[in-house]
Amino acid sequence: FQFAAAFSNQPPTRHRAEITGLERVADGVMHVRLTLQADTDDAATADFDSGQFVRVTVPGSTARRAYSPANVANWDGQLEFYIRLLPGGLMSEYLLRDAVVGDVLTVSSPTGTFALAENGLRPRWFIAGGTGLSPLLSMLRRMAEWGDPQPARLFFGVTRHTEVFAQDEIRELAEALPEFGADTVVWHADPGWAGATGNPVDLAAAEVSLLEETPDVYVCGPPPMVDAAYAALTAAGVPEEQIHVERFSAVE
Repeated sequence: FQFAAAFSNQPPTRHRAEITGLERVADGVMHVRLTLQADTDDAATADFDSGQFVRVTVPGSTARRAYSPANVANWDGQLEFYIRLLPGGLMSEYLLRDAVVGDVLTVSSPTGTFALAENGLRPRWFIAGGTGLSPLLSMLRRMAEWGDPQPARLFFGVTRHTEVFAQDEIRELAEALPEFGADTVVWHADPGWAGATGNPVDLAAAEVSLLEETPDVYVCGPPPMVDAAYAALTAAGVPEEQIHVERFSAVE
C-alpha cells in the first residue's frame, strides 16, 4: 500500500487498519472489511495488484497470516477479504470470539507474483477452491473496472452447499463483463443444492479440451486442488506457461 504525500518516498512496510465490516457469510467463511489508517491527515490508499496478498498480525500475538484482497486497488484505503475459519486457528479464533468492528489490526504491504498476465485477447479462466476465490474475484473485478475485453470463465468449488458464498458478487460480474460465465460446484451435494455437483477442476478440464484456443488459467485454493488442476489442465492441452497458480496455507 502507499500512503499519500508524507509517505510517498518510502512507504512503511506495516500499516494500521480498522475493521469496518465483519460478517460470517457461509459455514467456515468470514467476510472482513478493513480501512487503512494514515498517520497524518492525508488519506491512505490501497495500492496493490489483483492477486497479491498481505499479512495480517493476529492481535495479542506476533503470528501473521496471509490473505489476498477480494476487491481492487482504490484511493479510499478499503480492503476486503474472505477468510477461512479453522477450529483452533489463531486468526480464526480471534475473528470468531473477540473481533469487533472498530478493532485496529496491523497489515503488511502487499507482495506476491500471482497476477493477471497481459496476453492479448486470449480467454481467461479462473478455478477457485473455497476462499481461494478471493484473489480471483479481485482479478475479475479489475477486468470489469478496466473494461478488459477477454472472455472470462469462473469455476468455483466448495465441499458442501452451506459453504457457498459470494454469489451476489459473481452475478454482478456477469452484468459487468460482456463475455463471462460462472459455475459454482458442490462436491458433497444434498437435496438443498440445485446447482452443479462435483469439483471445479474436473469441470474446467473437461470443457477446456473442447476449445479451439486454450485460455490463460488462474488457480487458487488448497495445495491438493491446485496440484490436481495443474495436472488435469496440462493433460487437457493447456501449456504450462499459461497456468498461473497460488496455494493457500492450511493454517489460519
